Amino acid sequence: VTTVYELLKQRLAAYTPEAAAKVTGVHPDNIRSIALSFAKAKPAMIFTGYRMCKWLHGDLLQRAFMLLLSLTGNLGKGGGGLQLEN
Repeated sequence: VTTVYELLKQRLAAYTPEAAAKVTGVHPDNIRSIALSFAKAKPAMIFTGYRMCKWLHGDLLQRAFMLLLSLTGNLGKGGGGLQLEN
């Protein structure tokens, strides 16, 4: 028995910046640089709007934001998290 968090970390270990680059077309060095910047920022917050939910797959985008905040320890802390604006 293990936690969902541990299972997620195991699954994401194989998802490298090089693998993401094949899907997104963004250079792996850029992905790595932005990911490290966000992970080191304490606290870090994502500002977005409510309209995101109206986009195709906007719910998945919100989940990705929450996942990023959770994995970097920025969810549930003062000054960090997800800020939705009109």
